[in-house]
Amino acid sequence: MQIFAGIKKENLELFKTYRIIAFVGGFMFTAILNPFLFWMLPQIGAALGVTEIALFNTNQYTAIAGFISDSLQTGILVMAISMTRAAGGDQKNKTCVIPLVLGFSRKNYVLAKFAVYPLYAFLTAMFSFVTAYGISYFLFRDKVSFLNFFPNVISLCVLVAFAVILTLSLGCMTGKGGLSAITVIMLFTFIEPLLSGLQINRYNPLALARIAREVEGNSGFIQTSSGTINYTEMSLCILITAVISTILILLTAYVFKNKRIA
Repeated sequence: MQIFAGIKKENLELFKTYRIIAFVGGFMFTAILNPFLFWMLPQIGAALGVTEIALFNTNQYTAIAGFISDSLQTGILVMAISMTRAAGGDQKNKTCVIPLVLGFSRKNYVLAKFAVYPLYAFLTAMFSFVTAYGISYFLFRDKVSFLNFFPNVISLCVLVAFAVILTLSLGCMTGKGGLSAITVIMLFTFIEPLLSGLQINRYNPLALARIAREVEGNSGFIQTSSGTINYTEMSLCILITAVISTILILLTAYVFKNKRIA
């Protein structure tokens, strides 16, 4: 089937051009850096004689909270930039013309992208979270069960997959990969923190970012927990995200099918 050929093509392009390194790099960088950074802070505080300051009192909760906060910005930023070619860049440089002229249907061409990138995004977020947890579990004396972070990791993975779907959708519909990446970056760097700061970020895909940051427990100087996580809200946000994602995919397939590629 054409869809499987398209998936194979997307995988080859992602790995042969080494864009997979940039795709996962932002998340893995924060997953490795944050645990070591927060592990070193108490030692730095002790050397400076300022251990009573909250900044230098860190634990595994702090390391995980720091990773989530950084991955929602740095990780998504790098991931979105690495996708500019897949998200409309192939229309700009005309590399999509050859498979389409050879008989590849436009619908399958674009659906193959949605079959590959969101899945890799979900797995990247999951693996980087496990990496951050494993390193922090090894470094810090007070151990925390992985189950404590279960709602956080699920929210993070679903949100990252949605960010990739949004990037692909905007890019494939407009043919401007750079514009789609900038839009998604602005959304997660400015709009989402603003909505969360105003406490009006609820029941939408971006609310998953707030839920992911709500690390329950003593997370040191990073004030991420606002009490018990509302699992009903989290479930509804995931459902809403799934519905919006499905609409975006179908809309993108329809627009791309009828789009004139100059």
